[in-house]
Amino acid sequence: MHANSNRDPKKKSKPYSFKDFTFYSDNESGELPSGRYGSAAIALVRERRFPDWALFCFPQLKSGADLDSVPSILAFIAEDAILLAPIKTQSGWSGLLIARESASEKTRQFKDDNGNVYKLTLPFVETKVIAREGITLY
Repeated sequence: MHANSNRDPKKKSKPYSFKDFTFYSDNESGELPSGRYGSAAIALVRERRFPDWALFCFPQLKSGADLDSVPSILAFIAEDAILLAPIKTQSGWSGLLIARESASEKTRQFKDDNGNVYKLTLPFVETKVIAREGITLY
């Protein structure tokens, strides 16, 4: 509160948060996605396969990238959804989902890096575009 009361709004328009004063925080604080998602996104951009409509979250993905751990499957890509660094689980495929509102609660055909096709159903997408980590598609 003291920092915000002395803040010059012309120099710093956004108010301070508690995260500005967390000196010993790690990347797992929830601000940055997992490093494997970032490295997958970077590889997809280099291959020119990362969808233009999903570029809004690329800066966060890039800043959290761990280039030493590139996933074996970079992504499942559909017309209006992408599942970054998917991992097979008992119930489906888990990863970072970037999806448009048009894919909300619909089944889409996703292609992997080798052209294999997977029919997966997406969850409810409440806004124009979402990016959510740890989503499992069935």
